[in-house]
Amino acid sequence: MTDDDNYVLHTGKPIIGKIERTLLPNGTWNQVITTKIPMYDRGGQIIGTMGITRDMTMYANLEQERTNMMQSAFSVLGRTLAVRDPYTYGHNHNVANISEKVGRELGWDENRLLSLRLAAEMHDLGKISIPLDILNKPGKLNDAEYRLIQEHVKTSYDIIKDSHFPALFANAIYQHHERLDGSGYPRGLKEGEILPEARVLAVSDVLESMSSYRPYRESLGIDKALDELEKGRNLHYDAAIVDIITKLADNNGRKPFWLDN
Repeated sequence: MTDDDNYVLHTGKPIIGKIERTLLPNGTWNQVITTKIPMYDRGGQIIGTMGITRDMTMYANLEQERTNMMQSAFSVLGRTLAVRDPYTYGHNHNVANISEKVGRELGWDENRLLSLRLAAEMHDLGKISIPLDILNKPGKLNDAEYRLIQEHVKTSYDIIKDSHFPALFANAIYQHHERLDGSGYPRGLKEGEILPEARVLAVSDVLESMSSYRPYRESLGIDKALDELEKGRNLHYDAAIVDIITKLADNNGRKPFWLDN
């Protein structure tokens, strides 16, 4: 508090809505929001400060409980998917880990990271509508089977779009197979039409898919996945995101950096 007063006194600039959290001895958090403004005399000289501090602990705890409930609901939904298709469930979870790490490298705030992670956890939810004999078919898919696989993007979007989530959340899922040059699906979006979140999901999805074992093929390995991303850099995939992925992989000895400990 003293530091805030000194700042206002010396700069004449107000502090508006500063949030401070304090860890209490019992392990809980206290949260307050403070506003301080300078006070002037008739000559225009600063003679002091005036401030208001409000206790926001109850509200903050309520918001955290709501967030925890939402994440728990997604976890239950994910475990339900795992009963039917454990590979897709594991893929979604790994893509979420990759995406979150990329988002942190991009400097995104915690709210945006949470939205990105939840979108990644749900991005292939629509595969629940695809027969397992097609989803896990070894070898090349025929045209009809491939079109059915592509439908999972819109199915995922349709499941989520009418829920109480920001439009960005559902649209990031809808766009995660779009490519910068317009060669992706389902709508052939290009460049600036594709959300940053969808660009992160796209690169994370390719990395995890190629690096991991699938019922229809062995793992292709992280090196081949990175080679694929490098070939598509600035053509299919956002160059900055490819560079972040490569850096994260190199820093981990070219081993998967996204696996849970």
